[in-house]
Amino acid sequence: MGRLPRQEFIFKRQIELAVKSNLPLVIHCRGETASDICLDVLTRNLPTDYRIHRHCFDGSPQELKSWKERFPNCKFGISPLVLRERNRERYKSLFSHLPLGRIIVETDAPYLPHDGGLGSPCRLSP
Repeated sequence: MGRLPRQEFIFKRQIELAVKSNLPLVIHCRGETASDICLDVLTRNLPTDYRIHRHCFDGSPQELKSWKERFPNCKFGISPLVLRERNRERYKSLFSHLPLGRIIVETDAPYLPHDGGLGSPCRLSP
């Protein structure tokens, strides 16, 4: 079994476990090709109203639209990277069409600090 078929097999098993346990799925996939494959596997194996959290979403507007249409209960995580000056306008336009109830604010400390330094909850301002 090749790498991608094996990953898909394992992914399907994880989906089955989540459904059986009535737990939401947290998905972290990067890149449009990976997102398309992931969305296809989920579409074939999940009811459309299932709870999904797209962790650290940084995809295209078309990718966001595809996920919203196929899984209306999907929530999208945004990371501190949205605060970086070079990313601000892109993310602002990407997420401005999502209701607040579909956005999850993520810290991912210490891995995704907004300023490029080491992230930590201790660095947050009140």
